[in-house]
Amino acid sequence: MPRDDAEGKKGGESSPESPTPGLLALDFDGVICDSVYEGFLSAWKVYGQLWPPPSPPPPGLAETFRRLRPVIETGWEFVILLRLLQEGVPEEEITARFQEEWCPRILERYGLDAADIGKRLDRVRDERITTDLGGWLANQRFYPGVADRLCQLLQQGFPLFILTTKEARFARKLLEQHGVPFPPSQVLGKEQEQPKTVLLRHLGERYRLSGREIWFVEDRLKTLQRVLEAGKEGLYGDMSIRLFLADWGYNTPADREAARQNPEIQVLSLSQFGQDFSAWRVERCKPRSKNSRN
Repeated sequence: MPRDDAEGKKGGESSPESPTPGLLALDFDGVICDSVYEGFLSAWKVYGQLWPPPSPPPPGLAETFRRLRPVIETGWEFVILLRLLQEGVPEEEITARFQEEWCPRILERYGLDAADIGKRLDRVRDERITTDLGGWLANQRFYPGVADRLCQLLQQGFPLFILTTKEARFARKLLEQHGVPFPPSQVLGKEQEQPKTVLLRHLGERYRLSGREIWFVEDRLKTLQRVLEAGKEGLYGDMSIRLFLADWGYNTPADREAARQNPEIQVLSLSQFGQDFSAWRVERCKPRSKNSRN
C-alpha cells in the first residue's frame, strides 16, 4: 500500500454506534463517474485490433452495451461483451452467464489473454488522453453533486479512499479535471493487484480502525457479497464494515431488490450520498466471522 501524509493517523472520530464512519471507501465507475460511453468507445478500438478490420460501431450497439454494463466486473471484459453482442448472443443469456461461462469461453475460443486485453485498453486510453484529452473527458461525467461532496469531505480532512478496478491514473486524471483535490495515494487501482476485500482490510489496519467502522459504497452487488463472505471467514477481525449499494450506478432492479432483502447491505440513493452521513439512515452491520455464534 502506498504511503501518504495520513499514514498512521487514526480514522474519523467515530464510535461503533456513531452515524459517522471512521473511514469512507468508494468505488469509482458507477459511484463517482459514469464512464460507460468512454468504456464502449475504447473497447471498440481494441475490438478492431482483435477482430479486424476496424470499423465504426453499428447503430444501437452503444445502447445495448449500456444496458448490459452491470455484468461487467473489470475493464477488459468490455471487449468480451462486444464480441458476444456481435455474435448475436441474446441479452438475457449474457446477463445470466456472462462471468461464469461466456468470458472464459470467448477467451479460450480465440486464444485471448485477459491481461493483454487490459493492456491494450490502457494503451488506447493513454493515446486518447495524449491526442484528445477534451474528447476523452467529454465521454465521461461525474454524477450530479458527487464532486462537491468529495471536496467537502477532503476539506474536512476526512479519511476518504477510492477503490477501483481501473488504472488509478485514469481516475486521478478525471478527479483533477473536475476540480477534486484527491490525494494520489488515496486512489487505489488495479495496479495494487489486490481485490477490494483485501484492500478494505489493509485500510482498516492502516487507520487502526479496530472496533470502528469502514463504510464502503459500491455499485456492484457481487462485490458487496464478497465482502460479506470475507467477513464471515474472519478476514476483518473485529473491524466493522457497513456496505452500501449505489442505486444510481451499474446495477439492475433485481440487484437492488436483492440488496434490500439483505439486512447487511443498505441501498443508497444519490440524494442521500450528497447529504450528511446522518441522512444515510442505516442500521449497524458487521460481516460475521465464521466463528460467530448465531
